[in-house]
Amino acid sequence: MGAIYLLNRARIERVPLDVCDLISELEVYSINFIKKRYREDIVNQWISYLIKNEIGHLTQEPNRFKDSPNEYNTPSLIQRAQIEFSLNSSYNISSLVKKLDLLLCKHIEVRFVGKANYDMLNSFFNMFKTTCIRSISVYIESYHSSNIKKDMLLLYSNNPKISYIYIFNAILNISWGNIHLIKKNIEVFLDKPWNLDHLLINFLFFTESLKYNTFYHKKIAINKDGVIKNDLSLPHNFDTVDTCDIEELINDPQFTFFWNINADSIESLKDSELRYAIYPARELIKQGDHFFLKE
Repeated sequence: MGAIYLLNRARIERVPLDVCDLISELEVYSINFIKKRYREDIVNQWISYLIKNEIGHLTQEPNRFKDSPNEYNTPSLIQRAQIEFSLNSSYNISSLVKKLDLLLCKHIEVRFVGKANYDMLNSFFNMFKTTCIRSISVYIESYHSSNIKKDMLLLYSNNPKISYIYIFNAILNISWGNIHLIKKNIEVFLDKPWNLDHLLINFLFFTESLKYNTFYHKKIAINKDGVIKNDLSLPHNFDTVDTCDIEELINDPQFTFFWNINADSIESLKDSELRYAIYPARELIKQGDHFFLKE
């Protein structure tokens, strides 16, 4: 099967490969010309299907419609970062935030390990207010306070870059807008493997997927001890954030080794017509000249 990615509608239409070939020819030749090359009833059937499902439309001026650009461009040297932090963390978080800002990092996932308190959280997020970071997702392992609702609503309102907050080991399951209290522990939530059947259909993800591995590409992770990884879920460690120049690290072929291993190069994904919408959130394993997702 082939697939038509309707990115502006977050939809994928799966069609036979012959129809993909037909669509490619319809971009170049007139319908009447195509009917001479294929069975007319088949051409009419698929043209009706494409128009009905708003995949294409009729025009007498095809040159006025250009292909969408498919290059993934971003000025960020690091696009996403995972930060693990606790009251016992000794690495320089302020210095790390400044480094990520200089690298034009846009999205942060923060995990607070152990108990957290309002003063620590407030001080932590104040460091991000003047940075270019656009969104922050927050996971708090434990927060026990009779003022938890007041504290979290204040923290959220004072830090508009925060997208949502999850607090674990709570007394009950309850939500206040984008603030969620969960009775389960943080490991049950964060260690659950990403569902590879959950498709991400948008222009940025699609263009990145064409060339890069969307799980590894332009991402950095720092655990609670300040150790740098490609992702917090992965076993391999690099340098520590206090002793490493991150800009030098992202030019290290070992750190960026899997950045360019896109879905076309992964054995379990390369033959899927949906591969450019799959987030391959798994450790990559290299065996000979082949790459596999670790299950």
